[in-house]
Amino acid sequence: MEKLKKWISNFFNAFKVSGIPFLIGFLGTFAGSEGTSKNWRRIGIPLIFTICAFIELKSFWVILLMVQSACLSMGYGIMDEYDEGSSLARFWLKILKNKSLLNYFVRGTIGLGISLSFLIIPILREIGYFIFLEVLELY
Repeated sequence: MEKLKKWISNFFNAFKVSGIPFLIGFLGTFAGSEGTSKNWRRIGIPLIFTICAFIELKSFWVILLMVQSACLSMGYGIMDEYDEGSSLARFWLKILKNKSLLNYFVRGTIGLGISLSFLIIPILREIGYFIFLEVLELY
């Protein structure tokens, strides 16, 4: 019986390491397929992060991770002759006036938003957050 409990524990630990990233990658790919809703990516991926964080931290404040859903809904679209692009891309184009840098700034903005949403985790764990602030002061 003890071997079975250990095997089940090892299985779930292996799933956390490999299964969750696989599921997130699948949702990202599936949402990009023709005829599927982008909401699989926009809502599904932040929901997986939120559920995992809730299981680990046991705090309802992890719901703030769902801010990622708004970040993923901004859109990566760069305008061309067939598409007007996302509002985020149009915003950066007005500032930059340079279409060659546009892709970096659009993707960087979305990545920054997603990264900032993860700040709730060290705050809730009460570790690492002050180290993060000290690193910011160095720059």
